[in-house]
Amino acid sequence: RRSSDLGEWQARRGSGSSYYNPNSGSYGAPNGTIDSYKFFADGTYEHAMLMQNSLYNCTIRVFGRETGRTLVNGDTIAIMPGPGTFEYTDTCRSQMNSKKSTQMEKKKWQWQIRRDEYGTKLCVRDETGASACYYRQ
Repeated sequence: RRSSDLGEWQARRGSGSSYYNPNSGSYGAPNGTIDSYKFFADGTYEHAMLMQNSLYNCTIRVFGRETGRTLVNGDTIAIMPGPGTFEYTDTCRSQMNSKKSTQMEKKKWQWQIRRDEYGTKLCVRDETGASACYYRQ
């Protein structure tokens, strides 16, 4: 692994726009997903994902975080998660709010660094063929 491959990589999805309430003149929280990985020189990583969706005056927010170890072997990277957390909050239905511990499954990715008009990105493909790209932050 080259030191240039370390650091924070992020994927953002969503409109960023939110509901405008004409009665109050205010906007709800933005809609979207931020998925990020931070890779460290000692072989550890941190993964966080925030999903937020607002409608009318209600905002649902899902936040997950885990840390673990990585093992890079050529163009493959093994992601070995440690314990994590999963938090769910709903501003309109507080009885639904929860926070719990998680243990994600191990993953093995094929990876490569690419560049496009938006910058440098880390593109990965898992064993099922699903792929994603994360831009350097």
